[in-house]
Amino acid sequence: MQQDKPTINLTVPTGWDKLDDHQLRYVFGLLAQGFPSPQVKTYCLFRWTGMQVMHKYGKGWWCKFADDEFVIMAEQVNAAIAALDWIDSLPSKPVRISRIGKHRALTADFQKVPFETFIICDNLYQGYLSAKEDALLDDPARALPPVHVAADPGEDQAGAALHLPRPEDIVQRD
Repeated sequence: MQQDKPTINLTVPTGWDKLDDHQLRYVFGLLAQGFPSPQVKTYCLFRWTGMQVMHKYGKGWWCKFADDEFVIMAEQVNAAIAALDWIDSLPSKPVRISRIGKHRALTADFQKVPFETFIICDNLYQGYLSAKEDALLDDPARALPPVHVAADPGEDQAGAALHLPRPEDIVQRD
């Protein structure tokens, strides 16, 4: 008699356009820090599903999801992060955080930005592309007019820290 293996259904975003501001901020932060793609996808999987790693357990990890506790193996994590392979490609339409602090994002096509300001920003951005110095990204931001919004006092800016296994323990290398 074959015993059914327990399953846990996880839901993750299916593309860049499905991410909310918190998710965008999180994935952009990981990418900006230069984490390898499998590590970014693993962190996102755990963060976005609410799955928590409690501790190492044999060759796997003891995890908690909702009211369930279980052991997950590296092969299972590798299979699950395949659902986030879209992170490896550029979005088909511009994706941006709708606001940072009190500043709302401009339209992705710069529709309400005066042409002169757009040209200034484009030139400053070209300077960044040729020099590859992150500090130069502040210059185009200063040239754009700020769009203020009231901050949401309930918004958690910092987010929760994750306790995850080391990536080299999870992701199998070729």
